Amino acid sequence: MITSINNQNVIREKKLSPTFISVSHYSDGGYFDFYRTIVMAFKWLSVFVLIDDSTVSQHYFIVSRIVVQGLSAIPNQTVTVRHIQKPLSIQFQKALREFQSVSRVLLFFGRAEHARSLLINALSLNMTDGEYVYITTENFVYPLFYGTLDWRYGDENDKIARDAFESLLVIRPVDFNETLPPGGAMDPAELSRRALSNYNFSLPLTEQPLPNLIAPYLSMEMFAQVLNESFVKYGSSSLNDGRHLAGMFINKTFDTFVGKIVIDGFGQRTVDFTLSGFDATNRTFSPFLFMNTKTGETRVLRDFFWIKGKTWPPRNKPKCGFSGDSWDCRTTTNTLLSGFLPAFPIMTLLVLFALFCCYRSHYLSEKASSSYILWRLDEVLLLPALQNVSTRFSQDPHIQI
Repeated sequence: MITSINNQNVIREKKLSPTFISVSHYSDGGYFDFYRTIVMAFKWLSVFVLIDDSTVSQHYFIVSRIVVQGLSAIPNQTVTVRHIQKPLSIQFQKALREFQSVSRVLLFFGRAEHARSLLINALSLNMTDGEYVYITTENFVYPLFYGTLDWRYGDENDKIARDAFESLLVIRPVDFNETLPPGGAMDPAELSRRALSNYNFSLPLTEQPLPNLIAPYLSMEMFAQVLNESFVKYGSSSLNDGRHLAGMFINKTFDTFVGKIVIDGFGQRTVDFTLSGFDATNRTFSPFLFMNTKTGETRVLRDFFWIKGKTWPPRNKPKCGFSGDSWDCRTTTNTLLSGFLPAFPIMTLLVLFALFCCYRSHYLSEKASSSYILWRLDEVLLLPALQNVSTRFSQDPHIQI
């Protein structure tokens, strides 16, 4: 069975699908590998995953699930996952504030216009200054399914969105549409013309899911090549053996009208990926990193300059920590003050205790003295009496002084 739909869980479990072959234009495994490669290469140990549950397309749910699984398996990796039910500013800002407290890398899985709204809200919170990275995915250009990934919507937020898009990176499967020969059978304009003339069916250029149309065409071309090769090598009887024919797709490279197509050891087409950044001069996204899915090798395609000349990639964690209270950022005065403040209550208690002990000692001493002295006369009162005694003694002739 040859399918143009991606279903990695089935394709890669050969006990369930021993004769399944997929020529889908993307693979879950490719996204899995590329996200892991990026996060590990840039040493981002903490990532924040935001999933838009209002999106109808299952693509985002499938890819986000496998990406979270892949990143969570990386040692010492922290993955925070949150969902939004509606793409409203209040929900975006709530998610952004939490993101700010735990990470500097946000992976967004949702429609393109919702990604634009997210970035507009991020700019309003001063979170597009180069310290934060936002990454989204565009499976292929198909506005009906995925929206339009562009800052230009013809509204009052265009300028804000243009500035905010400088913080956005986009992951894409390699788009082979550019390799199509102009005017060929799969040329978008030619498809529109044939659909209208042959089937009286309107197929505007903006509504063409071209990769989905190319994949079935590729499956027929590749199957024809396998049939011819099997007939030549093994005779006509081999054409009735489905398991045999499926095996001839495995680990094979096919020359097709769109270029070379590689089928891996599971019978799934391998699709390479790119990471694109926003070119502020041309105001468009341009790839700067490429990954060969089959070999796992990455290649830098061009120099990439981050926002306002800041260092790329941004730090995994701010120097002063997510909450700004890291010990690395505290001055000597602050350090002394921070050490004194916790000790102040204890010192106060010690001083009060010492004063209490002094007072108690003085009080007890006074009490002890008063308990033994039954009377006390002031010397002023005793002086006249002493003078009288002295006069009497001096007047007595029997007392010699």
